[in-house]
Amino acid sequence: MKTGVTCSVIWLFTLFCYSEASSFRCDYKYSSKAKGWFKHFVVPATWADARLRCTLEGAILASPLNANIEAEINKIMDTFFTSESEIFTGLHATLTGDFYTVEGVPLSEVSLVWAEEEPNNAGNEEHCVTFNGNGEAADRSCHETRPYICFRSANLKTEANECGTIDPEYKLDSRTNFCYKFHTVPRKFSRAHFACSAEGGHLAIINSAVEATVLKDLYAKYPDEKMIGNFRKYAALIGFFDWGERGDWRTIHGKSIDFFLYRRRISTRSNLKCEIMQKNLQGQRLALIFLCKAYRTVSTEALPVLAGVLLVDHQVQRRAMYYNVRPTLFASFLA
Repeated sequence: MKTGVTCSVIWLFTLFCYSEASSFRCDYKYSSKAKGWFKHFVVPATWADARLRCTLEGAILASPLNANIEAEINKIMDTFFTSESEIFTGLHATLTGDFYTVEGVPLSEVSLVWAEEEPNNAGNEEHCVTFNGNGEAADRSCHETRPYICFRSANLKTEANECGTIDPEYKLDSRTNFCYKFHTVPRKFSRAHFACSAEGGHLAIINSAVEATVLKDLYAKYPDEKMIGNFRKYAALIGFFDWGERGDWRTIHGKSIDFFLYRRRISTRSNLKCEIMQKNLQGQRLALIFLCKAYRTVSTEALPVLAGVLLVDHQVQRRAMYYNVRPTLFASFLA
């Protein structure tokens, strides 16, 4: 439905931190021998999700490319994993059947010690390589879930910007003293939340009338022609959703909020006309653009963040409608 709406959306609490000792991310540890930053994840994920999270964090899924990197991987595994644990590496054959690391190094150039009877490509379904605490490799299904380690080489530019991140798409706005990034590639709610979290932030709500203006101005910089694809470009995701019970609206961190009081406060202070309209959609298949918000200051504590869908109507005489799915999306219209 064509609505004449330009969506201004979301803000999120994002927690980037950095110091003089680490010009990349504070949640990564630098190894002078391996000449790079490492971060381990104990919560298992599929290979695809592990690769994606590392990429969104500005790193890659680690592979034992040389003795120094392998030594650091072994050190991390000795400290945080059991000897029976297997982590995913960046070695995969998901594209052509030939194994390469995510940075394009062929398997033939990676020195590996294979576990007994490995590789065996059991069932012709093992297209990803794991590494265990004994320093042995094995081919495994990419769809299984395993821990993993992300790595960023010191050879890459790692100078953090004023937003505390190396991502140049985060821009500081002096009106709120927060940083924002506009994601023009649509994602479902869970994947948008995944992306913002990996970048160091969250999906979020507008916190004030000033911030509503900031995001409205940011949205105006991205007309439809700048967003490639056929999707709803007049709405974006923020972090409210229904926790499985009808009407149990909470933030992505489980905090309840009186959205109607919140809406009135924003409306009163900014003289904006707001209206909530809801309509059911089918499942969680709706993909929308979204914004991430980052703190400029150093912080290590996660703060509660809210989200939903915000629509900004720049044509007062026309009203926009948006929808409610699970995860549910709020629709607000600012005329």
